[in-house]
Amino acid sequence: MEQWISKCSVEQHLCPVVTDHFPIITVIDIEPEHVTHAPKHNYHATDWEEFREHLASKLSNILPPNELTTHIQFQEALTALTRCILETVEAKVPKSNPSPYAKCWWSKELEAE
Repeated sequence: MEQWISKCSVEQHLCPVVTDHFPIITVIDIEPEHVTHAPKHNYHATDWEEFREHLASKLSNILPPNELTTHIQFQEALTALTRCILETVEAKVPKSNPSPYAKCWWSKELEAE
């Protein structure tokens, strides 16, 4: 925090009468961080039929299901499946920018009360 303090001094001329207290004036230079919100996937606006078709076409390009006997086979199958799902989400789920006026702290439970 030392780098944020731009001035720290004792101001004797501001000392109250008949006391031995001296005011210490400290100036701290801090600015709030500017938070940028990245666009998020809007799953409510997704065309799920189109999503399923796209995912099915992606899944047809990987090996068919079979018994996995080694850890390496499991990791390869998991990676391929995850890649198919993530590529489909990126391709078919629209993104939306969060509103700067959104009440992030608001919930449906609060609305009910």
